[in-house]
Amino acid sequence: KLFFLNRAEHYMRENRTRLHKFLESIALLAESYIVVAVAMPLFLIVMLVIMFWVSGSGAQMSEGMLYGIVLGFIPLIHVAYAFLVWSSSKEQEM
Repeated sequence: KLFFLNRAEHYMRENRTRLHKFLESIALLAESYIVVAVAMPLFLIVMLVIMFWVSGSGAQMSEGMLYGIVLGFIPLIHVAYAFLVWSSSKEQEM
């Protein structure tokens, strides 16, 4: 009986350590997501729109390129982060 209690405690500690490492990696992903997928696109869009208005030509940027960034690049960032979280959670299941 003592053997099984020791093994159970060992596996609980091992699982707790593994979960702690997983939560640290998810926290790092969350912080980088806020910077890369939320703050950076906001600053980028504001800068590009102001450049587009001020210079008239938008520093050689067309309106279509702005739409391409908003409708293509930004959703791609979100899909990439969703894939990163999904793949790291798959590693956790093993």
